[in-house]
Amino acid sequence: MRGPPAPRCRAAVPAVPWEPELPPSPYADSFSDYLFTADWDTRLLAEGSAEFDYPLPERAIPALRRQLDELPSTYSWAGNQGCDRVYRFGGPARVLVAVAGDQVLYSVADDPRHADLSALDSPRRA
Repeated sequence: MRGPPAPRCRAAVPAVPWEPELPPSPYADSFSDYLFTADWDTRLLAEGSAEFDYPLPERAIPALRRQLDELPSTYSWAGNQGCDRVYRFGGPARVLVAVAGDQVLYSVADDPRHADLSALDSPRRA
């Protein structure tokens, strides 16, 4: 039996000297998602390879959605900086993509075939 959906988790973005009164902002859709992503991220960061600060290829996220299983996303905080969303994908490979606007803040993959998001952006050849 399922009850009503859990309220969105609220996480306070840590105070920083230049923005001391940041309001709490949504982080995860549920407490279960928060716990899942914390564990999942820790494991991937220990085993994957990372790339930092590059433009988000236009078709990369849709390509990842086609190739892998989309997992819970989180919002507002990418571990060390603000963000719009942190996407996670699992299945034959694990991929994390933290984005702000049209920029990838960082991406982590445990499979080299999914590490280069620009390659995912390329149209398929027949």
